[in-house]
Order: sequence, then structure tokens, then C-alpha cells
Amino acid sequence: MSDVICFQLAHEGKKLRFVLTREDGDLFAALKERVQKMAKSSDVTIQYKKDESKTAITSTADIDVALSTLNKDKKETDDDVPCLEIFAAVRIEEVPAVKKRGFPAPPRPWIQEGFENGLEKDEDEDDQVVFHRSDSEDSEDEYLNISDEEDDDSMDFEKIEKEDVEENSAV
Repeated sequence: MSDVICFQLAHEGKKLRFVLTREDGDLFAALKERVQKMAKSSDVTIQYKKDESKTAITSTADIDVALSTLNKDKKETDDDVPCLEIFAAVRIEEVPAVKKRGFPAPPRPWIQEGFENGLEKDEDEDDQVVFHRSDSEDSEDEYLNISDEEDDDSMDFEKIEKEDVEENSAV
């Protein structure tokens, strides 16, 4: 067998090639370290394709098995450098499922004590209720006066009805 092994890593739509030697010490540790750097993750599962399925590589013996399946159809000569196509399966941290119920409603400043329909309620000395928008800068200019007292200009509907009845009866 060759001392040099070519690997082709398929990860995130890219194919990256690199070479390792059996003299690097533990071949699996060197492979895992290289794949972790390329995948930018420490939690990586290395796999190779075997008979339409992917098989995990967990030791140097698994690398030898993968290379033997790669070269089972052709005779290996001293000049051939085996190239093993591997895949990196990166474990993604699971995000807890968001519950649709149980979360507090977002704060709504317009629904607080002293607020009604987005208007701030003030009471004047004359028993008038004054509403104004609290969120605008010129809130003093936007007053809406509501008074319980009758205005001097208001019409007395009972008087008008009596006058209409008297006029109609006189005719």
C-alpha cells in the first residue's frame, strides 16, 4: 500500500483535496484534525460512500477498509495514489422548539394605567376630562376636550320641540 493517501472532502458544496501520509502517526487523528479545521467545527463525523450508503470512519482501520473498497476493482501499483472521497457531517446544535403559548405578550405602552386607546387621560380643575397623545412631542397642541357640562352655545332640544309644537298648532 502507498504511504500517501489523497482525500477529497465534500463539504458545503465544495470539494477540497488534501494529502496525508501514514507516517503522520495516528492517521485517523490527523484526518479528523484536518477535517475539523476545514469544516470549522469540533463536532464532525467523517463518512465515506460505500455501496449507495455512507459509512462512518472512526479509526485508522476504517480508513484501510475504505481504501480497500476503493481499490477492489483495480490493481494497485506503486505509482497509484489512492484518493478517497469523504464527507463531513457537522452536528448542528439543536435550537429548542419555540412554544407558541406561554410567552408573555410584548409590552404595549399604550395599554397601561392612565391610558385609553393610546391617549393619556388628564383631569382639569373644571371637571373636564382632557385626552392627549402621550407619545407625540407636541402633545400639548393635540388636546381633545370632553366636558360633562353644557356649553353656552348648546341648544336646548326641549325648548325647540315645544316651540315647533306651538307653531304647528297655531297654523
